[in-house]
Amino acid sequence: MNYTLAIVDDHPLFREGFRYTLEISGSQYKFLEFSDGKEIIKHIEKDQLIDLIFMDILMPDTDGITATMFIKKQFPDIKIIAISSSESLEFIENMIKAGVNGYILKDTSLKDLVTATETVLKGESYFSPRVIIKLSKQIVSGVSTHYTGIPAELSEREVQLLKVFCAGLSRKEISNRFFISERTVDKHKENILKKTHCKNVMELIFYSLKHGLIDINLMDQMAS
Repeated sequence: MNYTLAIVDDHPLFREGFRYTLEISGSQYKFLEFSDGKEIIKHIEKDQLIDLIFMDILMPDTDGITATMFIKKQFPDIKIIAISSSESLEFIENMIKAGVNGYILKDTSLKDLVTATETVLKGESYFSPRVIIKLSKQIVSGVSTHYTGIPAELSEREVQLLKVFCAGLSRKEISNRFFISERTVDKHKENILKKTHCKNVMELIFYSLKHGLIDINLMDQMAS
C-alpha cells in the first residue's frame, strides 16, 4: 500500500534530510513538506489525503501542539508523530494530550525511525525509548508501588515480555531475544494488553508501575 507522509518543520535542511533518511531505508512513500502548522492545516482542509504527519513542535505562526490538536479533532484518522530535539516533559505531555500517535527525537536512529513509521501506520503508537523512560521516571515519582507477585491474569512469560514492551524494544529485537517469531511477539502483546485492559504500551507502562512489575533503571538499561 502506498502511503503519503508529511514532514512539518520550519527548517528546510532538516525536512530534506529527514525525507532522504526514510527514502534510503527502501520504503516507498510519497512525501509532502510544510514549514509550519498553518501550512499543513490549510493543505489538509483542501486535500485530506495524508496518512501520517511528522510534526515538529516549536515553529513560527502555528506550533506543533496547536496544529496537532486541530488536526486530531477535525481529522482523527490522520496519524501524527511528534518529532523534536527536546525531551522536555512539558512538550511530551502536551503532545500526548493533543492526541499524537507517537513521539520520537530528532537524533533517533534510522532503525527506530523506520520502526516508528511502520508501527504507527499499522494503527499502533510508538514512543522513543528515551521518551518512555523520561515519562516513566516522572510517573514513578508519584506512584506508590507494592510488589505482591505476578498479577493473577499474567503468566511469568508474559511478565518477561511485558518488561521489554515497556522498554520500547522493537518486534524484531524481542523476537531475537526470546527466539520467537515476530507474529508470536504480536500475539503475546495483544494478549497482554487484553489481560491488563490497556490500550497501548503507554498505558501498559502505567499498569506495570502501579503493580511494581518494572524497574525504571532496568528499563533504561534494556532501552540503551
